[in-house]
Amino acid sequence: MKKPRPILRTLGNRIRHYRMQAGLTQEQLCKKLKWDKSLLSHYEADRRMPRVDKLVRLAAKLDVDLKALVNP
Repeated sequence: MKKPRPILRTLGNRIRHYRMQAGLTQEQLCKKLKWDKSLLSHYEADRRMPRVDKLVRLAAKLDVDLKALVNP
């Protein structure tokens, strides 16, 4: 089995990675999701864990498979 790259081991790092890959700032993504910027900031810093419904919306807006987002 292939080991995940260390930088993408946490959910917050994967969220940040896919957001940046989509060419979006936190502010731009939050505007699309109608979230407060601090919420996304907390998720990316691994200070809070998103609920499943929020993960589903986030994956859809980032055009990423949910499985890729949540699995290291």
